[in-house]
Amino acid sequence: PAGLATPPATRDEHRHLGVECASCHLDVDGETILGPYGVETDAHGTARSDLFTEDNNALCISCHATTIGPVIGIAQDFVDTKQSELGLSCIGCHMPGLRGPIANDDEGTEYPIRSRRSHRLNTPRDPLFLASAFGLRAEHRDGHAVLVIENRTGHRVRGTTRRDLTFRIQVIDAHDDVVAEHEHLIDHRRYLPVDEDVEVELAESGTTLRVRGLHETEGMRRAQEFLDVVIEVE
Repeated sequence: PAGLATPPATRDEHRHLGVECASCHLDVDGETILGPYGVETDAHGTARSDLFTEDNNALCISCHATTIGPVIGIAQDFVDTKQSELGLSCIGCHMPGLRGPIANDDEGTEYPIRSRRSHRLNTPRDPLFLASAFGLRAEHRDGHAVLVIENRTGHRVRGTTRRDLTFRIQVIDAHDDVVAEHEHLIDHRRYLPVDEDVEVELAESGTTLRVRGLHETEGMRRAQEFLDVVIEVE
């Protein structure tokens, strides 16, 4: 995508130093591959595991509740606020649903068609996905416009200390003139807590607000716009 540096090449050696298939799917016996169905294959032993059911977040949480380097253990927020009791799951947001054969091989074996999850994870590098993390509304209050930014993720925002999110806000009057501008930054000094709103009080009031969101992180040549909306001031 525009603005991103060239993705790094995948490596065949030292995969144990990163995340690979076995990181999630290998059983403790070091041989059996676990999954939601336990489909038989000649490639390796397989078994069904409840860890891979739609509503089980334990596998994701086992890594993502720990802060390692710049990556924040945001899954702990998911646990503390009991998001699973609300019917939410990690894969429900980050692994899009698919329907197709459960496996493929070079011999033309016809595997059953089933619901499954894509491993091309939704991340904040996808502008549309990042935009869905926030709810926006605007209010008149004591002669000022107030932008309310709601966290809809089930965990704090940001997930890494090396990510900056800038909200550029314009207050627009009934004549379509910009009467005030403001920036609100989510960076290493401040974050948006889980299930909480931030209220940005602006210098003037108007009929609408134009809100642009910009995302900056490692691997981007320049800030990437993930949001550009106009909302009415109620």
